[in-house]
Amino acid sequence: MDFVYRDYSNSILAAGGIPTGVPAGIKNEALLAIVDRLDGLMLCGGPDVYPPLYGQEMQPGLGVVFRELDEMEVALVRRAVKNDVPVLGICRGIQVIAVAFGGELYQDIDNQYAKDVLHTQTAANDAFAHRVKIASDSQLARIIGDQSIWVNSHHHQAVKEMPDGFRVVAWASDHLVEAIEKPDSTFCIGVQWHPEGTAPSDPSSQRLFSAFVKAAAQKQREQTILNHEKSTPKAAGF
Repeated sequence: MDFVYRDYSNSILAAGGIPTGVPAGIKNEALLAIVDRLDGLMLCGGPDVYPPLYGQEMQPGLGVVFRELDEMEVALVRRAVKNDVPVLGICRGIQVIAVAFGGELYQDIDNQYAKDVLHTQTAANDAFAHRVKIASDSQLARIIGDQSIWVNSHHHQAVKEMPDGFRVVAWASDHLVEAIEKPDSTFCIGVQWHPEGTAPSDPSSQRLFSAFVKAAAQKQREQTILNHEKSTPKAAGF
């Protein structure tokens, strides 16, 4: 099945955007044609990321993987970043962004990371689990308007090795990576928490989706102007 939890779509709608899904398994020219028509790309939560994509063998604690989805999303985000299409990665999405550009993951933080924070909460998705600290000079901090926020937490994998060209911009109190961004992109941010779960009542989550949709709208305006210039006949000079 191709599906996405409604919280993601509702968060985009509430921020003024129009959500649409990309079916898994699309490849090659058809896939690139889709991303070339998008004003923004959001990578949602989901299954674990296929370890060979980041050079690791499968290890104890790894959950269900969906290689076809992973390969498609890696291709999508690479194309989006190349074209400076705004990208927002959520939970699994931050991990896909990292893997797409050469980063590595903890396959299971319970086995591979000495943590002092509950990262896989059993509480509802709209409940907060822990705080994250945000770098003051980051795009994320400018969007959120704060350097310390409460977040929910539903993950057992996390970014281990950062890809070149990206920076860590938020951490949990146990120093696990909670957000990354690409400084030379207009908007390329990945967060490890689930802002779609808290967006109905949490201003910080609302600001993140609003900033993403605003960046996508700006991308649409720029593309419209470019298409108009290409289609407008040039006056002949004599």
